[in-house]
Amino acid sequence: MAGKFMTSGELQVTAIATLNEAQMQDLQEIYKTTWWAKERQLPDINLMLQQCDIVVGLCELETNKLVGFTRVLTDYIYRAFIFDVIVAAEMRGKGLGTRLLREVLDHPRLQKVELFQLACLPDMVPFYAKVGFQISTAGMTGMFLKRNTSSNSLKNY
Repeated sequence: MAGKFMTSGELQVTAIATLNEAQMQDLQEIYKTTWWAKERQLPDINLMLQQCDIVVGLCELETNKLVGFTRVLTDYIYRAFIFDVIVAAEMRGKGLGTRLLREVLDHPRLQKVELFQLACLPDMVPFYAKVGFQISTAGMTGMFLKRNTSSNSLKNY
């Protein structure tokens, strides 16, 4: 993955599989622009990155600044769950989200995976559909249980 790059007008990016300290800070800044991850802190982000099976970052070639990110948890054969497909606000609309997904779907270690899954807001369905994702027609519903880690009690998501 590392070393591959693409050009989009003036933008050149490279795919990376690990993030350095500065890129983790870039990721935290990108997370702060979201409703779902704005509270994430660097120590937790670092731990998260250590525990992921696959990490894909997109960095500007000249500056090495992280401009896109996603991660995968998988058993490498039956299921792969894609999380946190995110592109820096100023870089959206340049094909980087699609590039992140292609990096995951084409990843050598994920070639035997039968089913990729992700969760998204309804307005993002057309974006993911362009890459080949479909809304489940099997009657399945996503379920969540969010743990309140400050008190170790359970609450609704």
